[in-house]
Amino acid sequence: MENGVILRKEQLIRLSLRILDIAALLMFDKAFINHYY
Repeated sequence: MENGVILRKEQLIRLSLRILDIAALLMFDKAFINHYY
């Protein structure tokens, strides 16, 4: 049972990290586009 909880926590952490990565990329894209166009 505890293993399942730990696994779920890892999945949540990975998911949130992926969301942060995507958000950072989108913000970088916007800044890049605004700067060069």
